Amino acid sequence: MKRSLIVFFSILVLTFSLITAFAGTTTYPLSVVDDSNTLVVINSEPQKIVSTAPANTEILFYLGFGNKVVGVTDYADYPPQVKSITRIGQMAPLNKEKIALLDPDVIFATGGFQTKGVEGLRKLGFTVIVVDPKNFDGMFKDIVLVSVVMGDPDVGKKKVKELNDRLMKVAKSAYNIPIDKRPKVLVGGEYKDIWAPGAGSFLNEAISLAGGRNITGRLIGPSGWLPINPEFVVMNDPDIIIIPEGKAMGTGKARDKVISFVTHRPGWGNIKAVKNKHIYFVDENILYRPGPRLVDAVELLNKYFFKK
Repeated sequence: MKRSLIVFFSILVLTFSLITAFAGTTTYPLSVVDDSNTLVVINSEPQKIVSTAPANTEILFYLGFGNKVVGVTDYADYPPQVKSITRIGQMAPLNKEKIALLDPDVIFATGGFQTKGVEGLRKLGFTVIVVDPKNFDGMFKDIVLVSVVMGDPDVGKKKVKELNDRLMKVAKSAYNIPIDKRPKVLVGGEYKDIWAPGAGSFLNEAISLAGGRNITGRLIGPSGWLPINPEFVVMNDPDIIIIPEGKAMGTGKARDKVISFVTHRPGWGNIKAVKNKHIYFVDENILYRPGPRLVDAVELLNKYFFKK
């Protein structure tokens, strides 16, 4: 419960500070510090944007700047309008030649595996802003940051408030539910090797805000994720299993195969989630992408956790 309190109030405080931090307009040249702790100077209002991460693309469209996006990665699939935008290839390694041909004013990139590519683009003289949030607080901050860079802080503040209001509605609904009444949750299990979200991951925070107890929430792994063995799942007996669903998995027969695989793991037949048929499929993109649809994920998880 203490953890829920911290998350609940930290988001409220952060959102209030974001809403009051910026003036109504952006003045150029503008200096900002991005998520790589780099001071970036934007000389004029950006007109052409390249996004090297699907989450950044979703943020730009959510804020109303989709008409300025001239390049996206092969993984960008939301919103539907991105289908007509020029593709720059994979997320890593970044194709500098394709990006250069688009002559962007600003490139919104991510961290981690794109770090080397970002450094290369900066050496070529491109303005690159790294958007790499680690939690909901960071995501909200970055949404406002993008709106400031694009010249309209007010739209960022407005959109963050809308997201926060929705998040708080869910958090408040679960706030007074005793810990022992909250469902234990496993995310994963559809593959032989099980990788689950641990402490410090977006999904762990999302599960907590939605009113659940992540069975791997106290464990620590690289980038917030870690491998677990099937016996660990049996021992922790989750009430609910969430299966992240990608395009490769599909629906119908493919789902039936996944459910059969999960339910026939040794010892899993006695898990509450299996016995009660509480296995739910959720679009992996709303679970994994640190963008506005993470709030959709929290709302959906809450419905599954307290389904009647």
